[in-house]
Amino acid sequence: MWRLPVGVPAVAVLALAPVAGAVRAPATSPTLSGDPVGLRLVRQVNRSYANVPAVRLDMTAVGLAARFTLILRNGTVVAERALVDEGASDPTLFVRREHEATFVHNPNRNCWRFVPTGDPQALTDVGKPVLSGAGRVSRPRHAATTVTLTITRQGKAARAVIDKRTLHLLRYEASRGYVARFTNLAKRPTLPSTRPRC
Repeated sequence: MWRLPVGVPAVAVLALAPVAGAVRAPATSPTLSGDPVGLRLVRQVNRSYANVPAVRLDMTAVGLAARFTLILRNGTVVAERALVDEGASDPTLFVRREHEATFVHNPNRNCWRFVPTGDPQALTDVGKPVLSGAGRVSRPRHAATTVTLTITRQGKAARAVIDKRTLHLLRYEASRGYVARFTNLAKRPTLPSTRPRC
């Protein structure tokens, strides 16, 4: 299970997460823009997830780590789970279902706490395709088996590495050792009940 330095809050990992896309951004933010060839690739990547039931993202950054699971329907995120281990006996668990808010279950608690939409810990990917968010895409760079798409947001660049054959995301890399590795799941995992509520 994940290990984070003692005292590092879960929000530190969640704030870094590009969960379900190139960047975390509020639902009202602009969409990706930039190079037409890059934007066409984004659309192709999102279409490639039409028959994928779920995707797991294993993420690390500067000694932090988390695991996100995106549950998909026709390539769109319909539910999300995040596990963040802060060194406690149990990880912190975040869950959001379609048409619901985010709820968090902290270690050593027997109830689920509501997370407001504007809170940095809120999961914001439900209702979006896998590769989405605000940012500017560059022209893709091709290698033998992969395509790399650079996405820039607020002056910071990150790279989405894509499998050339399947057009699925392999990993997402940014500065300071930030890496998210994508794994397609064969079936949708069952999310825990978010009750009782605190």
